[in-house]
Amino acid sequence: MTVLIAISGVIFALSATLAVIRVVLGPTVLDRMIAADVLLTIVLLVVGAEMVVSGHTRNLVVMLVIAVSASIATIAVSRFVSQRPVESQPAEQQEADR
Repeated sequence: MTVLIAISGVIFALSATLAVIRVVLGPTVLDRMIAADVLLTIVLLVVGAEMVVSGHTRNLVVMLVIAVSASIATIAVSRFVSQRPVESQPAEQQEADR
């Protein structure tokens, strides 16, 4: 069981590191938002894994708040991006839209 927990921790840490790198280096707002969603999902999974290992359900409210905030943030960013004029979008995005 300890080996499984260690492997899970390494996988969570590696994936969180890659998501943070994508948040920092993402060329567009949508790339950054997707990476932030992935990062929040990883946090959600870590909290869930901690509950399974510890055998309690005290963090269900925390998980619910994380999930709702990720959903609201995704909706807000998608509305923001959809309302931007084409001139303010990066050149790569304009090429991809054609």
